[in-house]
Amino acid sequence: TAHIENAECVLCAGLLSDCAGENGTGTLVKGARGVCDFDYESQLAAIMRSFDPDLDTVILPARAEFAHISSTYARELIRYGCALEGAIPESVIPLIAGKQ
Repeated sequence: TAHIENAECVLCAGLLSDCAGENGTGTLVKGARGVCDFDYESQLAAIMRSFDPDLDTVILPARAEFAHISSTYARELIRYGCALEGAIPESVIPLIAGKQ
């Protein structure tokens, strides 16, 4: 999100709703690769709203060329030493390369 002026990535160890509140966040932006992801994220949005009625969730559909990408896919590429370009953000590749 470095190129998005009003967006920030933060790490949190507790509940996402607590993290959002601590950081003054009123909206979560989530991605969905397909209907299963959308259903799951919709359920999570309802749970988040039960913790904080003012916390909104926006679910964006993935672009077709990214719909197959998942953390499982990325972990498999890492596990077998495959190229990561196109599977994870370019800015993250050096971080992962340093952990191997």
